[in-house]
Parts: sequence; structure tokens; C-alpha cells
Amino acid sequence: MSINEFDKIIKRNPMHDRLIVCQDESRNRFDVNKPKIFDGKMYNDKPANYELELIAFRSVIMPTNEFYRSSRKWLLKSTEYLRNNDFFNTKEIGIDEVISRLSFLQIETQIDYKILFYRYNYFFNYKTNNLDMNHEFIQKFNVEYKSFIKISFLLSAWATTEFYKMSTLEEYMNLIFDENEKMAINHLKRKPDEFIEEYNELNLGLDLSRNIFFDLNLLIKYPIVDYNEKMFIPYAPYIPYSCTRSLMFRLTNENNTLREKIGKNVMEEYLKYISDNSLVTNSFNKISEFTYSKENKKSSDLIIHSDDKIVFIESKLFNQSLKLRSFDEEAINSSYVRVADAIIQILRNIVDMTNNEMNRIIKKYDLENTFGMVVLYDDFYFNLEMCFDLAFTKSKEKGYDFTKDYIKSSISVFSLLQLENNLNLYGGDIFQLLKKENLKSEESRLINYQTVINELFLIDKDEIESRIRKNRTM
Repeated sequence: MSINEFDKIIKRNPMHDRLIVCQDESRNRFDVNKPKIFDGKMYNDKPANYELELIAFRSVIMPTNEFYRSSRKWLLKSTEYLRNNDFFNTKEIGIDEVISRLSFLQIETQIDYKILFYRYNYFFNYKTNNLDMNHEFIQKFNVEYKSFIKISFLLSAWATTEFYKMSTLEEYMNLIFDENEKMAINHLKRKPDEFIEEYNELNLGLDLSRNIFFDLNLLIKYPIVDYNEKMFIPYAPYIPYSCTRSLMFRLTNENNTLREKIGKNVMEEYLKYISDNSLVTNSFNKISEFTYSKENKKSSDLIIHSDDKIVFIESKLFNQSLKLRSFDEEAINSSYVRVADAIIQILRNIVDMTNNEMNRIIKKYDLENTFGMVVLYDDFYFNLEMCFDLAFTKSKEKGYDFTKDYIKSSISVFSLLQLENNLNLYGGDIFQLLKKENLKSEESRLINYQTVINELFLIDKDEIESRIRKNRTM
């Protein structure tokens, strides 16, 4: 299948028409709490979410000729082309890679937006003597994070309500946004030429021959396209991501020192914070990283324990390499090594605990009640079995006497989102989660995300209408 043939379908239509069509279609995939799942197989004349994401981005970076006559069926034709051609190359690759490609292409369909705003409101307002995240954020974006929160709400309100038909996006922004919000919005929009320039820079040196259709989608970073002095949002469900995850990536990009400080301070404290604010763990004791033994060894980042159970938690704040998009073997192996090394860190703690080296801080626990958890900032899209195999090999090299079955059954690997979801959606306690027991209980919605979100936005539909009336009168 040729990307050039696919692009030809898109290029035959003026960019203005492409952007409007994608915007109209994508706003129907957008909900207040999470993106709607839209399966293309159920609607033969509509693209699935992951198909529309690709179509929207290619629509922005393809050249345009506004003298072309737009075809009403171009969206359907581009969707049919994707479905009728083997752009997965399924004859040459395995199902793991197919799933990985889809995962890299599509944003998380099941995520609750409240979790994102809850998390990044904590991250970007974190302050201690070691790190002032609000200061770091303002240094980078020249505006406080709360302006991006309001932008997300206001843009979402425009895309999903009757305001969409009442005004164009640029008119809506002029009427609604205050000065800080107008300053912040400049970080979320780009002209098509700017998209193309950054896209080409990021692709330098990458072999995309195996997954040209699974490309870096810069609309997650800049959801607003500024074209001919008009504003468009080609894929509306990206709005919350651009005001949360994307800002963290941009804040730490090419700044390893800051990323390490955030990982060591903010990420670890956040894990403790959500466990403290969740009914599933607040009856347990929590210990932050400490040094022990004459060699000043470091414990795990966070330890949660009861009278008879204990879990060692390693948190890792790192973004997956862009080379993973082309399934670069070195990048994949590097990801395996980083996860395996985190598992080894936990095993070292378990060994030292059983040898009573930690008895100044914690007692010795039975192995059957001793657990480990690796929490990754990013979702991990590759085969975790490879990580555990590598960890088992490394454990033998260090002289540890653990079976592979023990390592796999006692140590879990979660993305931060998986952990947040589990703490939010289910009852029970964290050890039931680690034992993979039934977590259902009478208590659910354990972290009160909704209350926090209501406090963050402090704006409603009536206020939006009031701002519009006021500014139009002026």
C-alpha cells in the first residue's frame, strides 16, 4: 500500500474543506468525560477513530490548491482506501506488532479526562524546596497552568455544544478568552507550514518504511490549525491531551536534568499522594526512599506495608523513544532493559530485606507476602514477557535465587494511567490488585476526581454566554 496514493485522495480537496470536514466529524467523537469509541466496522460510511486521526493529520501536512473543487465523498474514499489495502503488512508481521502500531497511533480511548486534569494539576503546581513546578512551567510557557485548564474546558464547550453553530472558532476565542488564555492558546496552534517543518525535523534519521501510516501526530501537541487567518480543530478529542500530557512532554523535552528532578520528586510524591487519597490504601503505612546498610544502599522509591504484607514500588518517568515508531530494534531493546532494571532494583530490595539489612526501617516479611510494582509514566506497548525474561537472566547473574515464576507472579508492571484507573474504579486494597484478585466492592470512585475538577474550572455554560453577550455588545 502506498502512502502517496492515499495522500492523492486528500490533496484533491482544498485544505479549508478538509479541515472543516475533519472538525465536523471529530467533534462527534468527543464527550465531556472521555473520547467516544467509534468503530468503523459499525458505520461503513464513517472512519473509525484511529482512521480519522490519520486522515486529519495528513490533511494538515499535504499541500493544497484552493482552486480544486471539493469532493463530498473524499472522506469516505480515503477511509475505504485504508480498509481495502493492507497497511498493516499483516503477512510480514505478527499480531503483537499490529497491536503496538494501533496503540502508538490512537490516543487512549478509555481514559477519563478528569484523571488527566487531576494528575497534571498536581504535577504543574508541585512545590518544595527542591523543585518549584509552577516556576518551571511559567519559565517555559509564560503563563500559569490554570489558563490551559480553562482553555481545555472552553474549547471543549465550543466543540460539543450549540456554541459550535453560533460562532466560528476564531470569533469564539476572541469573545471568550481573557489575556492569559490568549497567551496560552498561542502554544496550542500552528500554521500548516509550521506543522510540516517540525514533522520533517522529527523524522530525520528515522526509518519509517515499516509503519509510514503510524506517524507522529503533531495535532496532539497543537490541536488548532491556523490557516488563512481562520482557526480549525481537525481532531477535537486531542484537546484535553494537548493541555495535559503534551505539556509535560514539551516542558521536559531535551531537558534531562528537569525530567530527572520531576521523576525523583513529583512522580514519587504523586504515587504517595494518590494512595493517601484513595480508600484502598490509606490504612497502610507508606515509606519514601531511604538509605540503609553501611554501603548506603537506596531503597525503592515508595514502600507500602501492613502488618503482614509489603510492596516495593519503583517509579520511572521517561518518554518512549520516537524511534519506536519505526520499530527500531535498539530502541525496543532499550525499553526492555529499563523495565528489567527496575524489576532488578526491586529484587535487590527483597534480597536485602530477607537478609535483615533493612531492619532499622522495616521488618522481614515472608516472600509469599512480598510484592513489587514498577510504575511507568508512559504506557508500555511491547511484550512484557521479554522484560521478565531479561530480568530473570540479570537476577541469575547477580546471584539471586528467584524463579522466573516468582518474579512474574510477585512483581507487576503498570503504567501510571493503569494504576490511577485501578485506584479510582475499584474497591479492595492494593495487595488484592497485585494478587490479581477480584477488586469489586461496595466502595468505588475512591479518589474524588470530580470535586477537584469542579474546583479547577470554576466556569460554566452561563458564564460563557455572558462573556459572549458582553463582548459582542462592546
